[in-house]
Amino acid sequence: MLAFDLADKTKSEEISGDIIVSADTAVRNAMLYKTTPSFELSLYSLHGLLHLLGYKDKSLKQIKLMRKKESEYVNP
Repeated sequence: MLAFDLADKTKSEEISGDIIVSADTAVRNAMLYKTTPSFELSLYSLHGLLHLLGYKDKSLKQIKLMRKKESEYVNP
């Protein structure tokens, strides 16, 4: 998953960006994690959106928060 923030930084309320996800990866991970490709694609899209909203996943604390947000919005 790649997320590119394209927002105009002078307009603080604007969210604009591109999110790119891999369907092939979703299929592979669905088998690995015993989910569905649709679930994986939803999860990747949400993860990208969270990045566009400003969430990071570099530190353990940030990763925990990202996972919490993901689980709140995507249900298997």
